[in-house]
Amino acid sequence: MDTLVIGIDGGDEEIISTLDSGFLSEFIDQNGTQNIEEDLWNRGWGSILSGQHGRTSGGFYEKPKLDGTHDFEQTFGTRDYEQNESLTPLWERLNDEGLEVGFMNVKTTMPAPEVDGFFVSGAGGGFKPSGGVPEAACHPTSIHNELTQSDYNWEIRFLDSGIKDIFKYIDVVKETIINRTEAYLRLCREFEPDFGFLCHTETVGIQNLAMAEIQPIIDSSPEEYNEIQSSIVELYRLVSGCVERVVDELTPDRILLVSDHGQAPYLHSVNVDPFLQRIGVQPTVGEAEQKSRTLIRQVGERMPQPVIQFASSLAPSLRDKAIRSDVNWEKTMAFGHRYVPGIYINDDRFSGPVDDNSYDEIVDQIVAEFNESDEADEYNMVASRYRSKHLETKQSDLLPDIWIDKPDTMFFEGEGEFVQRNSSYRSLADQDLDQVQTNMHTGKKGSKPLLSYDFEEPSFVSDSSSDLTLAYDLILDAALH
Repeated sequence: MDTLVIGIDGGDEEIISTLDSGFLSEFIDQNGTQNIEEDLWNRGWGSILSGQHGRTSGGFYEKPKLDGTHDFEQTFGTRDYEQNESLTPLWERLNDEGLEVGFMNVKTTMPAPEVDGFFVSGAGGGFKPSGGVPEAACHPTSIHNELTQSDYNWEIRFLDSGIKDIFKYIDVVKETIINRTEAYLRLCREFEPDFGFLCHTETVGIQNLAMAEIQPIIDSSPEEYNEIQSSIVELYRLVSGCVERVVDELTPDRILLVSDHGQAPYLHSVNVDPFLQRIGVQPTVGEAEQKSRTLIRQVGERMPQPVIQFASSLAPSLRDKAIRSDVNWEKTMAFGHRYVPGIYINDDRFSGPVDDNSYDEIVDQIVAEFNESDEADEYNMVASRYRSKHLETKQSDLLPDIWIDKPDTMFFEGEGEFVQRNSSYRSLADQDLDQVQTNMHTGKKGSKPLLSYDFEEPSFVSDSSSDLTLAYDLILDAALH
């Protein structure tokens, strides 16, 4: 193999260097890392695969449907790459240069594209991993049967797994990574690709669930680990060993190690709607209608958690509508949404009342009052104009009108108080895991992805900070030169 890319979902230099004493930490130590920063709304894998930010690709974690409603969606995949003339995905560029490729488990690649070589899509981008790897994730489709018979798991996420014991979950994650490694090596022997891209995605699930166990190791380097910490360290060393095995067998000339984002402890949630209501730009409905909507929401909240999770997976917008049960959309000037660190103006994109004549005044008012708020001062948040600065980009209609810079430890949940402490951030040993309601439990995405490589730095790499579109250029430079 000429070039091998190893993807680690949520791979974080500090975590790997602290927990892993094997191949991955040694690779980083010997080669260093690029100064990469991501805004955490943009899909990192989309930038790695296309060389474009979501402002061009549309690759965002949550984005408006732009159908005249206030509904959002998470979908992003192969067809988005194919239908956007601004994008040339890695596999297409490499095939055009005569290179055969072998991709496995990289997110935002459903369904599997037709390539010279083989392709096993990753889950994500709106495709849930429960139920096993589908045939649509495999090219050629003949490899689907082989993967199924070899106990290949598409991806193991904590909530989807149904497992409520952290040690059992870690054991299943280990098995998944080992089986994926075996499957990738078998396919590489069969197809002999020139270029390989293997991604492990379960590490981010562990980090999101158990960052309250990992962060104390980073902060204080304890001489002894508790039982959960010991199991997590063993997992990282297993991942490192599996990557080393792939490298030893495929003997690539060039190696790149990349992640879609870093990692951070999840300490506070943010919901801008209470703030917008406070300053008078998001009025609520009348008392009678609000009581009716509140009753519907309360009935939903009493449903068993598996029922709520199932309903949310089928129709996420229903959950969002229940949360915002008191919003008067006909008079609302602005609103926020889960996952988006910003504020949307309720204009004609959403069939809202804001027109061009009042747009600038409303944006300026919200920015000024947000930055003057006690919460912005206490939690180091800064609002600024955003969409108006990027009107020339292909996907400008998807963008929030106001962007909010904030610490990595904060996540925009779209419910609850304006700023709210994450009460789940404590040791898993003190918690009933049956009550975990989200995969982002004590950890969340961090803005510092991993990008390391073992070849001479190309001349186009600068000393200044960049985003993950640089990974696309580096991968092509390694594979084509």
